[in-house]
Amino acid sequence: MFAIESTSSAAELVAKIVAIAKVNAEIVASIEDHSKQNREVVRGVRFNIGPSTDGNLPSVTPNAYSSYSSTIIASWAPAATAPAFEKGAELNLFNDNIDYSVRSYEDVKRLSNTVHIVAQKYDFLDEKKSPPMLRKFLTNLEIIQTLLGDIQGRLTDYSDPMVEEIVKTDADLREKWAAHVNRIQTFNKTMLAALGPVSLDLATWKTPQPTTTISADGRTLTKTTVRHEAVSVAGIIGSTCSTEMLLRYQPLAGSHGWLLIGVHNNAPNASQGSYEDPGCWGFVVSVRAAINYIAHTHQGGKQVVSNVDTRSDGGAIIKATVDLASSTLTLSEAGQPGWTTSMQLPVSPENKWRFHFNLCAAGFVLNEA
Repeated sequence: MFAIESTSSAAELVAKIVAIAKVNAEIVASIEDHSKQNREVVRGVRFNIGPSTDGNLPSVTPNAYSSYSSTIIASWAPAATAPAFEKGAELNLFNDNIDYSVRSYEDVKRLSNTVHIVAQKYDFLDEKKSPPMLRKFLTNLEIIQTLLGDIQGRLTDYSDPMVEEIVKTDADLREKWAAHVNRIQTFNKTMLAALGPVSLDLATWKTPQPTTTISADGRTLTKTTVRHEAVSVAGIIGSTCSTEMLLRYQPLAGSHGWLLIGVHNNAPNASQGSYEDPGCWGFVVSVRAAINYIAHTHQGGKQVVSNVDTRSDGGAIIKATVDLASSTLTLSEAGQPGWTTSMQLPVSPENKWRFHFNLCAAGFVLNEA
């Protein structure tokens, strides 16, 4: 855009008028070409923050959004802050009655074409004509160029080095975080392996029945009478105890084989009827021949009907897994027919989860595959 100096002569002003009018005509031609091609134009980038894809960091995905060039051109309107055109009778030097109203691109194109024709007439103007009038006309040409530049700019694909830097930084951070998590997980697995197999904590046994026995290594619980008892595994899950536990299901002969397998967040204070404790969450396993069986769980002391049939056979291997990252408890039966079911655990600031059992008509052997 040319600078309009108050000292410019009429000849200099006329030269500027003709030059700008020509540039404006070229911009209009470029916009028309965009309209005919009607290609997609990238308007910007939105970052979507989604759930974690690796269990640790949330996902950050840049998504470009676009519009077709014809739509951009057709929907364009001047901004409320767009400069106002100079007006006055002296601008109608050649009796062209130029309409300076602008509401859309078509108005800008019409105005540019009209003014371009008028500008060519100025080329033959007597140099003694009023420079103030020429400056007003030149100002209007520059305003037209500003409006055309705004339209042309919207037809250019969005590009921002910062977006590329964010994407690169996110990828680098994710790679470093994955390596960090891997180191921690490797360390945890090594430490947990050193702890040895899981075993029962006799201090949490509520209330021991005379006919129920627990082996010296804390792995085998043998039950011979139908009555509720509660006991937990030694160690906090994921800290001093593995996040996985295997057991061989041993229901009492001729019984319904009722056994709750789950977790407790206040194991030292669990009650004999721990399935009613607010801190108890687990699945109830019964024998396949159980009469009037209704699949159910206990969640925070409340019985909840389940849509997964968790009946099993004596001697079946059952696996309990706690995912601390997603706060889920999963129980699965190995072999055929086999089943898997999960429940969401409440998130607590301090992890106190311990594997827990409430036994009514079944015993078990831990760490058996």
